[in-house]
Amino acid sequence: YVYDLVAGSLLVARSQKTRRGAYAIGTGRETRIRDLAAAINRLTGNAAGVRRLPQRPWDRSRRRRADLGPARRDAGYRPTVALEEGLRRTIDWYRSAG
Repeated sequence: YVYDLVAGSLLVARSQKTRRGAYAIGTGRETRIRDLAAAINRLTGNAAGVRRLPQRPWDRSRRRRADLGPARRDAGYRPTVALEEGLRRTIDWYRSAG
């Protein structure tokens, strides 16, 4: 969720303990794309379902998860918004902006 991204980025930027390099900011939890799509469909009331496409030849990573260890250790980062709550807030924002 954008709130966690901004808060984490500011913590890393302001910390005296951070080092050069990249810091992962995210939930730290693995989420399958099909579960993400199903949650979006459920929260938006979309009954269209999810269409699965073949894996692209250049995309060899089957699983991804942000390693929050360095951001926690060096900057005290802890995500505060759960994935589904972040989706709900984002959907509400888009609906109110429309």
